[in-house]
Amino acid sequence: MKKKDYSGRSNQGNTPARQRALVLQGGGALGAYEAGVLEVLCKKLADEDKECRREDRLIFYIVAGTSIGAMNAAIFVSQFLETQNWEKAVERLQKFWTDQLAVKDIPGFELYPFTVFLSGD
Repeated sequence: MKKKDYSGRSNQGNTPARQRALVLQGGGALGAYEAGVLEVLCKKLADEDKECRREDRLIFYIVAGTSIGAMNAAIFVSQFLETQNWEKAVERLQKFWTDQLAVKDIPGFELYPFTVFLSGD
């Protein structure tokens, strides 16, 4: 299997190609928001790369964060390295938020009224 070239170099030799960086900020619940935004952002950037015939390039060359953003960055990048797929990495980050950090199984805590309010039923 041919190894992908993630060097970020352009076809002109040693000139660095344009690269994208993702910087995630801290702030507790903001981390869950970031996981949702990453889904849309990755899809948009992947579509742009496909239009430009650059599907083999990394969507992000640099991913960094502070506090919860650093935690999201670590999960996101580690899952990309495992799957070699940004969309799957986002799915796994979202799964982390829903499975590990979501409020659940607390006696007396009901989400039903809140979900009805959100859906408009």
